[in-house]
Amino acid sequence: MSFLVRLPENQYPAEALARLAAGPFNMAAGRAGVWLAQLAYEDEQDKIERIAQTWGLTTHAFFKPSVATILPLTRTRGVILQGRGARVIAFAGTDPLVAADWVTDFDFQLDADGVHAGFGEALNAVWPDIAAALTGSARVDPLFIAGHSLGAALAVLCAVRAKQDFSVTPEAIYAFGMPRIGSAEFAMAFNQTLGHLTYRFVHGEDIVATVPPSVLGFRHVGCLLTCRSHGKFELSQLQPPGSDNPKFTPALLQALQSGILQLLSSSLPPEIRPDLIGQATRLLPPAIADHLPDRYWKAFDAG
Repeated sequence: MSFLVRLPENQYPAEALARLAAGPFNMAAGRAGVWLAQLAYEDEQDKIERIAQTWGLTTHAFFKPSVATILPLTRTRGVILQGRGARVIAFAGTDPLVAADWVTDFDFQLDADGVHAGFGEALNAVWPDIAAALTGSARVDPLFIAGHSLGAALAVLCAVRAKQDFSVTPEAIYAFGMPRIGSAEFAMAFNQTLGHLTYRFVHGEDIVATVPPSVLGFRHVGCLLTCRSHGKFELSQLQPPGSDNPKFTPALLQALQSGILQLLSSSLPPEIRPDLIGQATRLLPPAIADHLPDRYWKAFDAG
């Protein structure tokens, strides 16, 4: 993955997964999910293993298959972890500097199952590794699945596949900045079985959470929890499955307005991370900046 989505090792909090456990959803569990999603963006195995060990987890598998093309591209990436009485699958999201990720994101066709074709193909690419992890252990610990952006979509599809293929129902699915995944029929069927276990977080004016537009036949899934830009997610704002917000057109208009106001005022949003990359991302328009992984984990720490 590129420098835009990786994070310096010393910025991973040692206690991030302190509350990853089975039971009713709470914000500490959501915080654990967002840090797992962040970890999936890393591409140095030794670094992932050190962080996982700090969190009391061991790495079970990594996946980063090649795309079937003459170009040296990669797409679906992630990590499978175990420990703290749990199994974890975490997916990386879209990397702005990896062309294959953009090809996956903008394949807006619906397949025969009513699923975004690009997302379905991306999960298929790594399913053998995931299937092996789900069936290769004698222990049957609760399963948690997490992801950001494209990774959030893959987390949802992974939950569907785990239930269909192995009768494994995840304890929770944590989806941050997730685009719409499938048709209205897909969303209805998903919400009836896994919607109450799926927590969809949208930070500020995140434009990715508005696409593909509903007018193309796509719908959102899961329980929705939103917060304002640079705000804090609050459990009291959690909505049950069924919401298709945020809508594309109003969000786009708001994004244009916010971008113009930021440009005219020459003001910068609050600092999230002190390194140079963190400082540079403060120059991004809100619709893009609000989608970054660091905005999401900060929204669980904000005061």
